[in-house]
Amino acid sequence: MSFSSLFYLLLDCSRLQYLVSTHRFMLKNRRFGCFMSVID
Repeated sequence: MSFSSLFYLLLDCSRLQYLVSTHRFMLKNRRFGCFMSVID
């Protein structure tokens, strides 16, 4: 396994964790979540 593929794997894992935590936050605060989805 090359270094770059390992780096991208780590990046993908952190991005997945970020998405999960953001999704949980949006579930807590739906109004802000709708606002964020409009921006995205």
